[in-house]
Amino acid sequence: MHWMEVLKDTRYPDIRLITKSETIPLPANVGGRWQPYLINDSKAEEFIQLIKDGKYETKGITATISTLKQWRDDRLSFDDIPEISSIYREIYQDQHIADMKVRIDKIINEVLPILETKLKESKTTAKPTVSSSMTEEGFANLLDGFENKSDNEKEDIIEQLSILSKDTRTKFRDFLTENYADVVVPYLKQSTLPTFTLKEDTETGPEDVTYDKLKEVSFSSSKDFNTLNYQKMNNTWVKNFTKSTPNNLISSQVQQLDSSVKLDIRSHRLWILFGGQEAKEKVTETKLSLSGNIDAEKARLYFVKIAGPNTKITSSLRPDKLKPNVRRKDNWKDKRRVIMELLSPDFTIDDKMFKDFIGDMKGRTTLSDDMITAFTMRKVWLDSVGQKKDSDYYVILEGEDNSGLDEEKDWPKYKDTIRNLLMSDKRKLVRELENKNRSLSKLNDSLSAAKIEFLKLFLDPDEDDKIEISKILNNNKIISNLYRELLGNKTGEDKLKSIEDRLVETTFDNVTYFLMPKSNDRSLIIDFFREGMRDTNFTNLYSEIEEDVKEEGKSLDIDIQKIKGDYDFSTDFNLDKFSGVEKYMAEIAYMGFLKKKPENLADILFDTDTTLIQGALDLTEIVSNILSLAVGYSKGKRNRIFTISEEVEPTENIEDLILSNEPPYEQEIKEISKLLEDIVPEIRQGIIKDVEEKVKDIIEHVPTYEKEKKDILNVLRENNMIQVVN
Repeated sequence: MHWMEVLKDTRYPDIRLITKSETIPLPANVGGRWQPYLINDSKAEEFIQLIKDGKYETKGITATISTLKQWRDDRLSFDDIPEISSIYREIYQDQHIADMKVRIDKIINEVLPILETKLKESKTTAKPTVSSSMTEEGFANLLDGFENKSDNEKEDIIEQLSILSKDTRTKFRDFLTENYADVVVPYLKQSTLPTFTLKEDTETGPEDVTYDKLKEVSFSSSKDFNTLNYQKMNNTWVKNFTKSTPNNLISSQVQQLDSSVKLDIRSHRLWILFGGQEAKEKVTETKLSLSGNIDAEKARLYFVKIAGPNTKITSSLRPDKLKPNVRRKDNWKDKRRVIMELLSPDFTIDDKMFKDFIGDMKGRTTLSDDMITAFTMRKVWLDSVGQKKDSDYYVILEGEDNSGLDEEKDWPKYKDTIRNLLMSDKRKLVRELENKNRSLSKLNDSLSAAKIEFLKLFLDPDEDDKIEISKILNNNKIISNLYRELLGNKTGEDKLKSIEDRLVETTFDNVTYFLMPKSNDRSLIIDFFREGMRDTNFTNLYSEIEEDVKEEGKSLDIDIQKIKGDYDFSTDFNLDKFSGVEKYMAEIAYMGFLKKKPENLADILFDTDTTLIQGALDLTEIVSNILSLAVGYSKGKRNRIFTISEEVEPTENIEDLILSNEPPYEQEIKEISKLLEDIVPEIRQGIIKDVEEKVKDIIEHVPTYEKEKKDILNVLRENNMIQVVN
């Protein structure tokens, strides 16, 4: 796509021309803002020059610096940003990820020092600021030397700290209390400053409120407490009192309006942030501890009972390393489902996942012309050496019967001879294979006569069949949902007619099957049978239909599978040097090399979306989520997988795949397979440890977590994660 066309493409509304006369906003950590500057080398250079010329707004400078540092320290992290990855996956199909690395490295080297210098200069004149991307280093820069700052500087800092988000306060509370309470708390308590003014969030926005030593009172009620000067914040009434105000006085005042109210009384957020022993007034006398170590079973229960699928993405209940990257809001429901699988003691990326993936890949792979020729050469050679005189591929190479030829030793001598034959009088053999290859590509989405008859039964059943069908639909939610979606607003009879009207009867190798134009219905039917074959009731009923169809001499699924098997060229791969998962990994890579538009292993298997579909997890879903989780628990192995998989790319001599005794990328494929196997237990142990730390934090800061889940202590006790210490 020409770059001018890219600018006009409505899929990328943020892409615009950047002239040297304008002042640009910094891209910060927003993927859509980075995209225009990374679209090509020219745009990257323009961006660098604008920064050098000082033609940029300073808003977002801290977040921009943070993003560039992350890209510097984790060279593949930009791949997690959809807007950036789309440049080399959608806009420039042939663009390699390595080109993007070079572009980004140049920006890091030239832009980062300029922005860091600018930020350092601005700190001497500007008011302090905190943000959601604040780090311990950032707080240190803000608070180091606090006691020596001017009153105005101290007030500015206190104002900023008072409006920190709940998540940020929770995250940095221990760090700030341990390192800065001794200088900040005295400032808040000093007699010369009995009151101080803070910015507080209200319904109308931040407002100045003056306080002395504080406590915050909050409660939920449907009644109006404005008359008592309480502020409504979300669904909670909130008011601040001096430390000396008796709690019973506050309680009696509130209960006059609503006797059912239960008060939550605690120190103001600043005292909680720095106050240590003054953090809470309402402290339970019950002491709690872990009930033994957290193991895989307990960790799994934690995600079932507490960090459930509907837990908000910013929830404090999620273990820290499982909170989403600020630039990529992952689907917690999907992520949790994979975590549950990983925490199962017998979890493994099993053979069936690989076989299903490879089977689907074979059905959808259209071979390149070079590969067709190579396979034909191979078939000619094997049939000739094997004395298969009734084969069309038998060619007289030496003497009457090709006797005395050795399959391995003599191949190099006859390779060119066979190639020349296929380019001349035997060209028809190549054409035959090419035609069959094109026909086979249609078989993947085809329907056998057995499947058509089963659809008839399901969509327009007799009275006797309705009981069996209802049993399937009532017991299997996934099949039921697919069935309802397939029906839409039509009756079963009408939907069946609509499907039958679009079916095209086709015969190949004496097997008759049915093709349907690409549509939503076709996709739903394919998914319907794919999920159905995992259900015992479904397969039992389907087997009955197959028996009837077989007696009538019509096509079964096995007939279509046999055609595919007859022309499964991948059986010629030399996989003898691989074992276990390695064999599957090699076959996936080599199949990608055979394609008309060949792909490397990274493009096939490791460059995938983490969003799950309904039904059983497939290979790409498991792998993509494992690699996503590995960012927090096994980053080194994850990065190594990406790096090596990009190197496993189509070879210059395509014949090596099927004709060589030394298969390409043997060591790389073995290493990737080992890394993928090793990464799973590391992630599992990392998640277990993370859950254990979260449970420890819960019992140390009960009120904080009870706001989000009121019965959290009971849930933890019931599932033997915590216990009362006598």
